[in-house]
This record gives sequence, structure tokens and C-alpha cells, in this order.
Amino acid sequence: MPNPYSGPIIDAHHHLWDLSLGRHPWLTAYAGERGGLGELDALRRNYLPEDYLRDAARHNVVASVHVEAGWASDDSVGETRWLETLDKSCGGVAARYVVHVPLASHNAAELIEAQAAFDRVIGIRDILSWDPDPARRFAARDGIMDDPAWRAALARSPGTGSPST
Repeated sequence: MPNPYSGPIIDAHHHLWDLSLGRHPWLTAYAGERGGLGELDALRRNYLPEDYLRDAARHNVVASVHVEAGWASDDSVGETRWLETLDKSCGGVAARYVVHVPLASHNAAELIEAQAAFDRVIGIRDILSWDPDPARRFAARDGIMDDPAWRAALARSPGTGSPST
């Protein structure tokens, strides 16, 4: 391949986790296959900034974006708080975050506000994949994007403007 790109890279999507915290239920041994992802044994280990830096060492990664990693649904802001505790002083690891907010939840507005209070937060993700097979679904129910509460919370999300009244 002639002249491969060798300039700076911003990795726009990666995940970090510490399994000892017990906050990633989809990565537990009893979870089996999740969401059609196949065998997950290779992922069932801690993956922290030093692991990312080791894996990216041969590339010119100058910054990265941590995308929410399926933290336990009872505390989506907990993942953001945890990320803030990590040493990110080298290599720009997790310079910004895309966080999880379950937009159909009764407290979506409060969660959006809580997440937006962190300077590194640049976006929200709510995985909407649904399948009749529980092992292959991420969304709580089919058709969630048609739910008026979900749509109202989406309208309140940063970058989408305010809901109309």
C-alpha cells in the first residue's frame, strides 16, 4: 500500500471497564452471548487506559472518545463518575465521552442534566436494537423510538434543540 496515512488519529469509539466493579452485567460469565455479539471470553478482562495505550502504541492516536460500555442500567451516571477517576494524563485516552441515558426512563431529563455536567461529555447513546430473542436485544421493548417520552427526552438531548411546546 503506497503512502499509508501516518498523521494524527482521534479514535472515535472505544470502551474501558474494570470488571471488579461488577457494573458490566453483559460481560459476566453467566451472561452468555449478548446481543448477537458471539463469544465474549476475549472481552472478559479489565480494559483500562494503560491497556488502550499498549494496544494503540504503534499508531499516532492523539485522543480518543470513550463510548458507554453497558454499565449497569441502575446508575448510568456512575460510569461517567468512574471515568473521571481514571488517569488519562497520557495519550489523550478518553479525552471525551459518549454516555448512556435511557431516554425512555421517567428521569431521563435529570440524567441528561447530570451527564451534561461533566466537561468531557459530548454525546448520548441509547442502544435501540430489539429482537424477539432476549439474548439479542438491547432495548427494553420494540418500537421504543415511537414512545412519546423517549422522543421528548431525545429533543432535550444536547445538540438536538429544545422540545416544542
